[in-house]
Order: sequence, then C-alpha cells, then structure tokens
Amino acid sequence: IFGDNSSGELVNNITGVSLGAITGSAVAQEVEVAFSGGLDQYFVVNDARGHGSGRYTTIHSSDMTRSGGSEIIGSGNIALKVTGGIADIVKRAGQDNSDIIVGSQLSGDYAPLNAPVTLLERERGTTPNIVGAYGVLPHLRVTVPAFPVAGFYTGELTFTLYDCSETSC
Repeated sequence: IFGDNSSGELVNNITGVSLGAITGSAVAQEVEVAFSGGLDQYFVVNDARGHGSGRYTTIHSSDMTRSGGSEIIGSGNIALKVTGGIADIVKRAGQDNSDIIVGSQLSGDYAPLNAPVTLLERERGTTPNIVGAYGVLPHLRVTVPAFPVAGFYTGELTFTLYDCSETSC
C-alpha cells in the first residue's frame, strides 16, 4: 500500500498470475491472460480524501527472469491493456465518479510495460469531495521470444499512486 487514508491508497492483494505451460517454438509467441475477476485480482485505488488535486497511478514491469538461470524475457515483451476503457472501471466502494479514467495508452490497446504507463487517473480540479475505491481487471500479454530456455520465469509488476499538488499534474 502506498499512501494512507488521508491521501489515498492502493489496495491490491494480487499475488500472481500464471501464464501456464508454454511449448518452446522457433518463432516468438504471444501469450495473453486476463486477470480473473476475483476480489484479489483487481488493481484498485482508494480515494479516501476526495480532494480536487487529482491523482494517477502508473504500472510497469521488471524483466522476467528464469529461476536458477540468467535468461530473461525483457520487460518490453510484457504488455497490458484495459479493453473497455472507462466501461471497465468498477466502483468497489463509495460514490460513483465518472472522472476516474483509464490512461490513454492502456485503453483498448496493449502498451509495453518497460516504462511506467498511467493505469487510472483523476485530473486535477475534477470531482472534489467524492470518495470511493475504483478498480480495473486488465489483460496481460507476454511475448515469449523464439527458442526460449525452458524453466520457471518470474517478474514483478509495480503499481504506484501519485497525488498531484495544486500546481502540477
């Protein structure tokens, strides 16, 4: 959790997502998985303050590294999207807030996660005094390179909350 109840927080219990077993190939393969919809799979931001200064969250990925080896699948091969844009945002608690939006890079198209991209945001000056928790269930795609070394690969998604000041954001 980043932040506290006075400024907002990220509420995520995501412990992992499995791509399943993948058979190696002479060509790159795209493997896609949707987060399941269970309560522990939402990427959620809790706006407990409702201040008009705005907020946004970013997400990015580390490289995926093979357990016991040095082989990697680079973070540029890991991508995320939210298929329905604003229609995919689910109010988990509190008041409705139509000013919570999905970042434009992730709305409908896959965006690589080798650099932070905006996942959820509320612009500065919008909907003051509205509080709630809002979340999305994104889709993840990993492009497995040709001739991968067999093994168990792991990586880390980092989801960060930024609270905008009155003069920036």
